[in-house]
Amino acid sequence: MDYAILVFDSFWQPLPAGMRTAGVRAAEFTPRQLIYKAGRYSIRLRVGLDTGSDRLSIVGQILDEQGGANPLQDIAVLALDADTTLDETLTNDLGEFSLASRASDSVQLSIGLPEIGTFTVHSQRSTEEPPRGAEQNKGNRSGRGKTARRR
Repeated sequence: MDYAILVFDSFWQPLPAGMRTAGVRAAEFTPRQLIYKAGRYSIRLRVGLDTGSDRLSIVGQILDEQGGANPLQDIAVLALDADTTLDETLTNDLGEFSLASRASDSVQLSIGLPEIGTFTVHSQRSTEEPPRGAEQNKGNRSGRGKTARRR
C-alpha cells in the first residue's frame, strides 16, 4: 500500500536550453529530484545513474516537518524490485541515506516508518502530469494567491 505522494518532480520543469538540444539521451543522465509527502514527513530524493556504470543511485533524506523530538536515525530503507531486496541501509543522524541498485525504470522504496510505507520511484522521465496539489502557487502583492494554470 502506498502512503507517500509525489509532490515535486524536477522533470516537471523544463530543461535548460542546452539540455533540450542534447536530445532525449541527455535526460537519462540528468539526476532527477523528487519530493514525496507522507503525513508529517517529506522524503527528498536524488535519483540518477552512477557515472560510468549502469547502477542507479538513490540519495535521500527523510524530514519530520513538524520538528518532532524523535531522531530519524537508524530507520531502515530498502530498494526493492517486486519481492527482491536490491539494497538496504539505515538512515544517519540527519535522516540521510544512500542506496544503489541495477538500473531500472522503477524501484520500490520501503521506509521503516508506518506513515511512509512502500512507494515506487521512477528513474526515467515520466509522462505523468503533476498532481493538482503540486502546482506552484503564485502570490500577488495583495497577499491573495492564484494557482498557475497549465497550458
